[in-house]
Amino acid sequence: YGAAWFLPTFGRKHAFLYGYVGMIAIFMTLVIFFNHLPGWLFTILYGLQMTCDWIGPCAASYVVPSEIFPTAARATAHGISAASGKLGAVVGIYGVGVLVDTIGVRWMLLTVGGLTVVAMVWVQLLIPEYDEQTLEGLEEVDSRGDRCEILNWLYGGGMKAGKRAKKGKAAGA
Repeated sequence: YGAAWFLPTFGRKHAFLYGYVGMIAIFMTLVIFFNHLPGWLFTILYGLQMTCDWIGPCAASYVVPSEIFPTAARATAHGISAASGKLGAVVGIYGVGVLVDTIGVRWMLLTVGGLTVVAMVWVQLLIPEYDEQTLEGLEEVDSRGDRCEILNWLYGGGMKAGKRAKKGKAAGA
């Protein structure tokens, strides 16, 4: 239920980023205090880390592909995204086991925390900021077939950028 409130309240991109920040903070806490944490506290902190994951990146990574792709290709593109996620999960599960066997739990947590930092940078660079109004506007722009205006909407500030691009075309015409 947390994700159902979190995603529309903070937005998809911010859900990714806030979730990653929470996960990184908890991973670093677990690594720094690894030898000093009682088992019950370690378990609670790890559960809190999983909550940050499920409310933020996990929910957003399902919602974003179902919204961001053009309607004509949405089902196929979302399926490819989901399959990629499943492949990543298999690799991740195997990789965690290998890491634990070779470097131990503490350093595995540090490695996963580092990969979470990489994922946060990836999202910051590649996921556009959008909301429901942006998606409605994109449907209208898509019907006109103007690819430059779509890119302005997604990566140039959403609805405001789309309106600026529209005014610029009208002035230049």
